Amino acid sequence: MAVHILSSHTHPRLASPVNHQCYAGRHGYGYLFDVTPYPVASPYDQKLHAILRALDGMPDDDVLVWIDDDAYFMQLDRPLDEWFPAGVLAVCHSPVNPTGGWSKINSGVMLIRAGEEARALFRAALDTPFEDVRAWWDESVHGNVCIEHGDQERILYQIDRLGLVDRVTYHPAEAFNARIYQFAERPDEHFVCHAASHPHKPDFLAEVRGRFDLDPYLLPPGAASGANTAGLFASTDGLLGPREEPRPDPDPEPEPEPRRLSPLRRVRGWLGSLLAVALVTTGLLVPATPAAASGPLPGFDPGHLVSDAVFYDAAAMTRDQVQAFLNTQGSGCVAGGMPCLKDYRVDTAARAANEKSGCGPIAARTGNTAAGIIHDSATACRINPQMLLVLIQRESGLVRASGSALTATAYGRATGMACPDYIGCWGNAANFTSQVYWAAAQFQAYRKNPTGYRHRAGQVNTISYNEEALCGTAEVRIANQATAGLYNYTPFVPNRASIDAVSGTGDLCSSYGNRNFFWWLKTWFPAAVTSTAPAVYPSPASTITPQMEAVYARMRTLTLARTGSSTSMILAGPNGTFHKTFGKLAMVWTPARGATLAHWVPRGTTPTLLPAFRDVPPGTGFEGEIEWMRAMRISEGWSDNTYRPVQPVQRNAMAAFLYRAAGSPAFTAPTRASFTDVPVGAPFFREIEWMKAAGITTGYRDNTFRPYDPINRDAMAAFLYRASGSPAFTPPTRARFSDVPVGTAFRTEIEWLASTGTTTGYADGTYRPLSPVNRDAMAAFLYRRAG
Repeated sequence: MAVHILSSHTHPRLASPVNHQCYAGRHGYGYLFDVTPYPVASPYDQKLHAILRALDGMPDDDVLVWIDDDAYFMQLDRPLDEWFPAGVLAVCHSPVNPTGGWSKINSGVMLIRAGEEARALFRAALDTPFEDVRAWWDESVHGNVCIEHGDQERILYQIDRLGLVDRVTYHPAEAFNARIYQFAERPDEHFVCHAASHPHKPDFLAEVRGRFDLDPYLLPPGAASGANTAGLFASTDGLLGPREEPRPDPDPEPEPEPRRLSPLRRVRGWLGSLLAVALVTTGLLVPATPAAASGPLPGFDPGHLVSDAVFYDAAAMTRDQVQAFLNTQGSGCVAGGMPCLKDYRVDTAARAANEKSGCGPIAARTGNTAAGIIHDSATACRINPQMLLVLIQRESGLVRASGSALTATAYGRATGMACPDYIGCWGNAANFTSQVYWAAAQFQAYRKNPTGYRHRAGQVNTISYNEEALCGTAEVRIANQATAGLYNYTPFVPNRASIDAVSGTGDLCSSYGNRNFFWWLKTWFPAAVTSTAPAVYPSPASTITPQMEAVYARMRTLTLARTGSSTSMILAGPNGTFHKTFGKLAMVWTPARGATLAHWVPRGTTPTLLPAFRDVPPGTGFEGEIEWMRAMRISEGWSDNTYRPVQPVQRNAMAAFLYRAAGSPAFTAPTRASFTDVPVGAPFFREIEWMKAAGITTGYRDNTFRPYDPINRDAMAAFLYRASGSPAFTPPTRARFSDVPVGTAFRTEIEWLASTGTTTGYADGTYRPLSPVNRDAMAAFLYRRAG
């Protein structure tokens, strides 16, 4: 079991990350500060997103410790063991504050046991309408403080709804969630000091510092000397950066360099005090290779990728030979945002011997080269430098990269060590020196502790072809430790399609990391691979089912950018169905209907497929967009299960669409109607009042809204423009549409809508601003704006 401490904010506003990092380092816990700007309707959702993101990549039974960025560890030498949750969660009651406010729990510090229960709890909390919480809340039981859209309120609600009351341990606030007014004489009277509800956080810091003579991190003077204070707030060093969203690719080809890197995987041991969760690469995409070859891959044996004698031969290349190799491979390189690898230089600090990994010491060097860093790491960790060169090329393409491919990001992900998909690298891993050293050390750690990792030499191992569950597994007898280490680093075996493609693209179940390691090794260092025997295929061969083809085809049609990450697994459901969950949606495949979008459901739950609209059969124009509207709960259609796609959108329905598309934000409608024709209690009264309050509509001059009138295309453009925040936009001097000349009402909004790709107008070059908007077209407009 590992312990990971996590805090988050869209930017580091306080000095708490250094405090958290110092505490984690003292106890060998991982630490991560997540600065990802998640798309949130409420600032409290930032916490829930960050927790879910960590839990999704964490092994079950590990402990995730959430701590707010305005909470500080005050007892640095006290471990967390006494509070580990026996069930899913350990949390404190809130104290009764000086004004008498209290709540049953305070989520400023939580200890969470990773697993399906925890993921279901926090996913459900994120997806909970606050109206449900408000209706359920009992002040005598749950507290007289109920924060609108608060995270702890929704967590408490879902603890009850999911039947987890007996799976939660409740502690008094003094356990690990005390307030400044509870500290009387010493800074270590309580474990944590939390600035919850303090009106001005910097004043809180000043008060605690002044009272107890602490440093800016609320630590005793000198305690922060070992923390990564330099650069912690200036860059992504020590931070988890913004997510890189996947992009739709209707015709996948081998990925250009630098490649996408791995989702979260477990790596135990020596990195525990430095990284929140150690990560290894999946090798699911085809990284940078020369022109794809075709034909057999002689010598490839999935159970014997490389011999131990070759892999651990640290003397295979001298420093000069590594430099000469880089010079040859990079002979045509042109520098980009970063220098060519052959020309890269950086000062490197000394490293002490690491007993856990088995690496020896490394001396400090001024102006060390990439070749020097590779050779130093290989020598210290007793790894063949050739293996590190192949690993760098497989993961980032840097050995042969040139021009625009030479970026700081590529250098920071050189070996894929501790770098999850779409995220960036964890902890202090995002620099070339650390990438090379930690990768070498990790392979030596696999060798030193061979039974501490999943894939082991000398026995048959069950290895997945791909992260998709439907792709199945192969039984592979791993012949030696070097091959076992490669599978622990990249835990997939290539299937027959991948092997037959040599260095190109296989099929939907193909993975490429271990295949490409062998391919580069054979290409660059043929003496390391002497076998000319025909390729050995893992058995059984992976099969791409029609179901999977249908799911993927439909995903491309519906566009992954609208549904979230494509890396969640395809799961089998009842009656021959399959499903795949996304950010707010689920994709369901049934034999009768193929792939269809549905409402999101908690992990571990099979989504209920919604019935198809009777009047939107397969092949209907905008079928996918209408399906998306229903899955996102923007439109549920009529009670007779029709959508009525060619019926004009009424203005009141437009208000409802925009409100739901905005995430149904918290809004209390006024007791007095703003429009004479939309009295209190009228259909969509709340949504129309929200539109007015948000500045999206002003109604007509006679103080009416005209809710049952159809909305015209020009007014629709204005509503979408205002609902998007009225972004700065200068319309072109030449009109895009022949019927929207300069001076036309709402011309700016219409031109803006076209500039965003939301509308292209009609084939004859018109926009038809005074024509009503039909419901099918409205689905398309909202779908495109969401992307």
